[in-house]
Amino acid sequence: MKAANLTIRTRLLLLVGAGFIFTTLVLTAVASKVLTTEANQMQSQLLAEHLDFIVNVLQRKQEILEKTGIPDVYRSALQESACRELSAKYYTNGNASSYPFILDAQRRVVMHPRVLPGDDSGVALFANLANPPPQGISQIEYEYQGASKWALVRFYAPWNWTLFYTTPLSAKYGMVRELRTTLLATMIAAAALVLGTLSLLITVVTRPIRALTVGALRMVGGELDVPIDVRGAGEVGILAQSLAKLRDAVRVKIRCLDEEIDERKKVQEALGHALQTTKQIIDSAPFALVVVDAAGKIRQANEVAGKILGASSAELATQSWARFVPRLAHDRLHGKPEEIAVLDMQGKSLPVLLSVIPIHSGDDDLWIEAFLDLTESRRLETQLRHAQKLEAVGQLASGIAHEINTPAQFVGDSIEFLAGIYEQTIALVARYRKAVRDTGNPSLIEEMRQAEDAADMAYTEENAPGALARARDGMSRIATIVRAMKEFAHPDQREKSAADLNQALRTTLTIARNEYKYVAELETEFGGLPPVCCHVGDLNQVFLNLIVNAAHAISDVVGKSGKKGRIIVRTFSDGDKVRIEIADTGCGIAPEIRDRVFDPFFTTKEVGRGTGQGLAIARNIVVEKHGGTLSFESEVGKGTTFVIVLPANAQKPGE
Repeated sequence: MKAANLTIRTRLLLLVGAGFIFTTLVLTAVASKVLTTEANQMQSQLLAEHLDFIVNVLQRKQEILEKTGIPDVYRSALQESACRELSAKYYTNGNASSYPFILDAQRRVVMHPRVLPGDDSGVALFANLANPPPQGISQIEYEYQGASKWALVRFYAPWNWTLFYTTPLSAKYGMVRELRTTLLATMIAAAALVLGTLSLLITVVTRPIRALTVGALRMVGGELDVPIDVRGAGEVGILAQSLAKLRDAVRVKIRCLDEEIDERKKVQEALGHALQTTKQIIDSAPFALVVVDAAGKIRQANEVAGKILGASSAELATQSWARFVPRLAHDRLHGKPEEIAVLDMQGKSLPVLLSVIPIHSGDDDLWIEAFLDLTESRRLETQLRHAQKLEAVGQLASGIAHEINTPAQFVGDSIEFLAGIYEQTIALVARYRKAVRDTGNPSLIEEMRQAEDAADMAYTEENAPGALARARDGMSRIATIVRAMKEFAHPDQREKSAADLNQALRTTLTIARNEYKYVAELETEFGGLPPVCCHVGDLNQVFLNLIVNAAHAISDVVGKSGKKGRIIVRTFSDGDKVRIEIADTGCGIAPEIRDRVFDPFFTTKEVGRGTGQGLAIARNIVVEKHGGTLSFESEVGKGTTFVIVLPANAQKPGE
């Protein structure tokens, strides 16, 4: 048909129709593009909202986990709780095409509607997927079981989980194709009406859904008092009712969880208090306690055990009990204490009294190793034996002195008798000589001279007085020694009494003379001392120990050279105290051992010459029994001075 033959009406109709068709095509293209973009945004937003909901569920669980204060204990339980909550929301409606799923940091399945947790098929499937930023969302397309999928991906950093919400790729563009088809089918006059009607319908339909979405997001944010309008009909009303029920269920669940957390906190506090009380009881025990497991490892030890074994309680808890007791048999010591040797951290052997108590804690077999350090007990026993020995020696010396005293008196009396007889005999001989000379008889005088020569009278007259004097001096010395022995060995009184310490020193010096007379000259400077309230027998023991030590120190210097050192004993008053100094010119005390000279059993002397008890006993007597001080000043190569300071009324502290 030619245009000239067309009527104006037809032309107008054609023009209007062409314009309408052209306009409709343009509008359709534009609308198709706009609707495609809008549909993609809406679908992406919907999936993103699902991911946000999932993240908020996980975040809420994380906050609960952090409130417990012990995340490592409850992490798995709260993760499982989150998966159950999400599964109940997304996997029970039968929708198998669009659903969320979760992979862990190794791309193993944590939650999936059809794949069991732990499945590692995602390792290869998503090998090229880099973790999205912590707050960002990315899109991926992939093939799964022959179907093309499209998913939004988000990374949840606190648990290292990758969150997916997937849908078929065809569903992504299905709405666009449907709209395009509808638009093309109604590209005549109904297109505008359809578009208007569709826009109106979209607005009407999505308004309540958007309201529910906003309410859901507010609930995810923690607002559980969000009002929800449940008056609608159809699917929207059902969705609103379900959301309201979910809100109420979440309220109840959170309230129950809060109550459970409070209860667990109370139990935890009670358990912590019980553990603290038990630890205090163990630490305050007066004996050592070590808890050992079936593998022989120390689980716990108190402070007393640490002091004995030479390590802190924390250090012992990392050690094996076999290091300290290599040959211990738990069953052998079960129920009965036994004295054994343990090793400290330095390998030193220590005597202890050990008792083993087996206990059962759940599935664990534990042993409580309770022991007492016997080192001090052994030291005291040694001191007691030494004191008993000294007491026995003193009693024996007292008896010997008493026995020697009687024959010494006999000998002394006899010497005095012979001295008197000798003097009388010499006088008588002088008279006989005069009488013989007065006779003037030469033969008698010669006979008398020969008799005196035969009797060696001249030698007797020359040497007898000296011999008698030496005998007298010897007997005097024997008497002095005997008296000193009797005084030194006299049993000490139980109570303190006033004593002359100068006389006590003289007695002790007499007794110890044999120790120093070959190596040292004795110098004494006794000042005026008031009577001192003391156990004089114990102080005699102190003086003797210090004098013997001084003699030994000088002997180490002079050796067998024949030279002699000096021992100087000084006493003087110092206010309400008395001061006694015993100095020597021996070898002195090395600086590195000065802190140990008063330790029991410490000695620098060779075996058989010293026990290491002398200074320890001396210090115990002076400090503990008399409330005084025992100190020393020493210079290597020049000598040592021991200083004893005692109160005149020396009382034992606390008396």
